[in-house]
Amino acid sequence: MDARSAPQRHAVPRHAPARSHAPGRDAMTTHSANRPLSGPTSATRTSRFAEATVSEEPHRKSFAFSDHARHIACLRLTRSGWGVESWFGGAADRTPRMLTTGGQSLATQLVPLDDGRVVLTRPSGGRHEIVLLGPGEGDHEAQERTLARSDAPSLRLVAGQGPSWSAVAVTTEEGGSSLWTVAEDSTKLRLVVPQNRLQGMLRNGTRLDRHGLRMGFDLLQEGRSRPVGIDLITGRVEPLTNPPAPGGAQGAPEADGTGRLLLAAPDAETALLVSTSASGTRLVLVTDGVERPLPAAALVDPAGGPTPLPIALSPDARHLLLLVTEGARTRLLRGSLDSRALPVKVAGDAEALFLPSARWTDRLQVIGSTPDEPSRPWVIAPRRTPPARTRRVPRRRAVAHTEVLPGADDDMEVVVYGGRDWCVSRHLVIALHGGPEASWKLDHSPFFRRLAKAGIAVVAPNQRGSTGYGAAHRLAVRGAWGGPDLDDVLRMSEALARRRRGMPPMTLYGESYGAHLALLAAAHRPHLWSRCAVSAPFLSPESLHGMANTSVRAFLARHGAWPHQPSGSAHEPRTAEACLDRITAQLLVVHGTGDEVVPVGQSLELRRRLAAHGRREGEDFVVREASGGHNVLSGPQGSRLQEEVTAFLLSGCGALIPSGGGDL
Repeated sequence: MDARSAPQRHAVPRHAPARSHAPGRDAMTTHSANRPLSGPTSATRTSRFAEATVSEEPHRKSFAFSDHARHIACLRLTRSGWGVESWFGGAADRTPRMLTTGGQSLATQLVPLDDGRVVLTRPSGGRHEIVLLGPGEGDHEAQERTLARSDAPSLRLVAGQGPSWSAVAVTTEEGGSSLWTVAEDSTKLRLVVPQNRLQGMLRNGTRLDRHGLRMGFDLLQEGRSRPVGIDLITGRVEPLTNPPAPGGAQGAPEADGTGRLLLAAPDAETALLVSTSASGTRLVLVTDGVERPLPAAALVDPAGGPTPLPIALSPDARHLLLLVTEGARTRLLRGSLDSRALPVKVAGDAEALFLPSARWTDRLQVIGSTPDEPSRPWVIAPRRTPPARTRRVPRRRAVAHTEVLPGADDDMEVVVYGGRDWCVSRHLVIALHGGPEASWKLDHSPFFRRLAKAGIAVVAPNQRGSTGYGAAHRLAVRGAWGGPDLDDVLRMSEALARRRRGMPPMTLYGESYGAHLALLAAAHRPHLWSRCAVSAPFLSPESLHGMANTSVRAFLARHGAWPHQPSGSAHEPRTAEACLDRITAQLLVVHGTGDEVVPVGQSLELRRRLAAHGRREGEDFVVREASGGHNVLSGPQGSRLQEEVTAFLLSGCGALIPSGGGDL
């Protein structure tokens, strides 16, 4: 399960095209304006202290851009925990520098500044500490200075540097939000708008003018959202659209529905809004309170794919950068706001996966990855067509590709690691994602790469319940967890077993909701599996509900999992706790002791019930408790845990080194 998962607005037809060949990057122009930000430069070379502590396979999260995109920062996992990594400079040939090699967590929020420094906030003893990081001298870590502290239950940093402040902060307490500015010459936050004036919650946040004097937010009041602009000097709050005219012609986000701020072009003082009402959903550009509807053609994928997602607005507000997600892949399009011309492709092919994060200034920067390369900034040339002569780049065969395999009712797309002979690999693992509203992508997975290098082929299906294949595919498991999705996994696995006749049994791996699904698969087709490794499993929605926090309980209710809300499907939900006695495969259970989504008590109860069914700990199953949160295999101990999972999938419980009490 993934508490962050949410329904995707932009889904694609369920039938994804099969591409079993090794994909390349030929569709992307290969000159300097369309490549990763990379290259040798002494000013930004990773320092020696960082080289000694970073992980072998870069694992990056939480990318953030400075106001003018001269600086990009992210969290990167090191051997000392999460650190801050930075790309700084106006040229495309920059390599990143580690500002800190630890001391952060996934709760750390980053706001890079255009001068190379970073403002961040992190939890500290029940409070929020706001810190300024400046590049260190030579090979030393960044210099750190505390700017302010806040006792608010929730604090969110927003990029928005102004004449006398470096960032903007939104605090939220029961009843509403307050808006503050963060200055370097003060140890206190400056209050811009108090909670009693807003009388609602502030969401999102972006600069609306080139000087950073005005910020745009979504103001949520009584379940209704409307875009507002806030003057950071006077604290004045105004709607971004004029009040509706008698016929509702003007100010549609204010009329009979809700509105949301998507993007802004500060130089043009123009914002892109989406409005939803009884008459439908539409996008409009707003300048000085005046709306301009988008041409219908601006959001049409010429390849016939799903509705694209706008992710960047050009500085002159005349073009949009659009992201199209089709199953495990993405494409980038440029849409014109001045004509009826269809959008044109600017980047994306069978290999590159782009995140919905971009900045368009004098150049266009996006965050992308491939199965061979970790996530990092890319510079894209938003030209109408590629250059007449595109230099072919020699490439090695990609480590991952996609296949189409049979599900219970229809074919489904799967991501495969292991080369062309993956199906007859001696070791093959079926990997099941969390969510359930999530999906595997053709992006960089250090864990799957590790498995493939060890000789374990990986088949990662996007069964029903996965996102990116249309609403029917995504919603198929609402109120029916362990129903249609389990049927898809079992049908695919049976088909693979027939193709692998004479080969050793397959193995299973699942994380969070996928761990629950893996236990179900192990119980319902025990003859197919020799081993099953699960990370952060739960026994049933009801059992999880009894241990979980308020937000997870609300998540279970929204998905109809518990209290159970029948979906009208012929499928009934199935739970792991009801069939543990049918599992014959060896089990490895890994769980973070600080898991905030699925409490570690779920794995401890699983251990107790396995023992009650006569399974012997150390021989039939092993439970590993490790310090860390929900995604423990991606945490500071992730590398060691991944090694253990790999060894277990290859050789079983006997390959694991005994540890006191099963803890790490």
